[in-house]
Amino acid sequence: MLKAKITTFVLLLAILTTLLPVHCSASKELAKHEKGKGEANVVIEPYFKDCTYEDYYLLAHIINAEAGSSYVSEQCAYGVGSVVLNRVKDKRFPNTVKEVLYQPGQYYNGWKGNITKEPNERSWRIASDLINNGPIFPENVVWQANFTQGRGVYLYTDTMYFCY
Repeated sequence: MLKAKITTFVLLLAILTTLLPVHCSASKELAKHEKGKGEANVVIEPYFKDCTYEDYYLLAHIINAEAGSSYVSEQCAYGVGSVVLNRVKDKRFPNTVKEVLYQPGQYYNGWKGNITKEPNERSWRIASDLINNGPIFPENVVWQANFTQGRGVYLYTDTMYFCY
């Protein structure tokens, strides 16, 4: 009975996705990915309006590489993605997710290959949520590491500092 209700709900959402305007070029790809997981997610006015499927893909992969372990809190995983999106919008950093992740000296998991591991469901969900709703941290929080950086610490969680 529950399976039939879920199937009906997913079908209804799929129909709605064809009727609603989509502004983010990754929105259709997000919906395709999530439909395969039993959900459909429609992005009407995303925070990250210029996102591409590659941005979504890389964001999910870096969240997984940096904070995908089950013992790492969801807050920390959201923090990783938030710092990436904050850097994309900050003039001191490259202006694409890919360039931020592969910038020399940044994101060890990006340039050492750990980013190639398939993300878990939580990482895909968090990447989608951040693209839709924006970072959980203020825009000046652009540093993340297991040591302090910048001018101060915004949050310390799960052995990771998020700094401004």
